[in-house]
Amino acid sequence: MQNREMHTRARSKAVAFWAISGAALIAFGLLIILTYGANVIAPPKSGPNLLWLIGLLGFFGIILLARGIINRSAGHFWLSWIFVWCAAVVAVGVYTDWGFRQIYPAFILAPAAASALTWLFFPAKAAHLKTIIFFSAISLILFLNSIDAVGVKWPWIVGILVIAVGAMFFINAFTTRRGRWDDADRAPHAAPLAEPRGIPQEPKPKKRKWDEGDVPPSKRQ
Repeated sequence: MQNREMHTRARSKAVAFWAISGAALIAFGLLIILTYGANVIAPPKSGPNLLWLIGLLGFFGIILLARGIINRSAGHFWLSWIFVWCAAVVAVGVYTDWGFRQIYPAFILAPAAASALTWLFFPAKAAHLKTIIFFSAISLILFLNSIDAVGVKWPWIVGILVIAVGAMFFINAFTTRRGRWDDADRAPHAAPLAEPRGIPQEPKPKKRKWDEGDVPPSKRQ
């Protein structure tokens, strides 16, 4: 009975995943036809027409997100937001006047954004926190360097990088293998061995302690 329930549950998960994947693929195909074939969806006024790239990234993001939610897989859930974030960045670069020259550091920010979203639903908080700090610092440095109007000097950029690395070391000292954020960083403990049942166990003889009237072996002749 239990095996039948497990088989039914696995089949339901597979059907849900393939149904979502098929719907996402159909939506991607309709996007290509309506944009490049029928010209129903207007291309962006400025910038390259990268609607196919936005749709492709969104397609992979949806199927990975479905896999992560259905199977409760943190890896698929985290990777899905990488594709969704990159699709959003491409859309901003295409439909705004900022251009990719100013917003390209947002692509490097994708792992930090994925870890921030995965933080809410899965354990391993310490690992996600380190990812957020590291990639956010790099993206901030590149953002400051890409904006010409700010005129950021290299000492500021190097200083921010050094501070980010120091913050990672500081957080690593208090989170790794200490279980401060969750049990994912804590080393697993070996389970005690179960005593065999049905076999009588003879009591172990207790060690005899020396009384005041006994003579210790070292003083015996």
